[in-house]
Amino acid sequence: MVRIIAKRTKIKQQYDLFLNYRYWIVATSLGIEKYDFQAIIDLHQGRGNIEKRIGELKHQLNFDRQPCGQFEANCLYFTIGLLAYNLLQILKLLGLPEEYHSKSIRKLRY
Repeated sequence: MVRIIAKRTKIKQQYDLFLNYRYWIVATSLGIEKYDFQAIIDLHQGRGNIEKRIGELKHQLNFDRQPCGQFEANCLYFTIGLLAYNLLQILKLLGLPEEYHSKSIRKLRY
């Protein structure tokens, strides 16, 4: 059984005279007995945040290819890259103004 959940939020346009709505549709097979509507929306948005981070690691820190064919060397390379990513996230939160907290690695470089 598939459930379809719609989320509607108001968006403002042109001098706040007209209110429009933006819709998000989520299709899920999670049961209604375990998850209510808001929990499904939160879970879906959390997955989107994780996919954004994975994309940032893959494309902006160049983890789309591993450097060699040895598992241990690739593991060390990936571990060092994750350490660099986490240090950059800490730097953003603790050392930079709030306007930079949501910026990606590429935007911080420029």
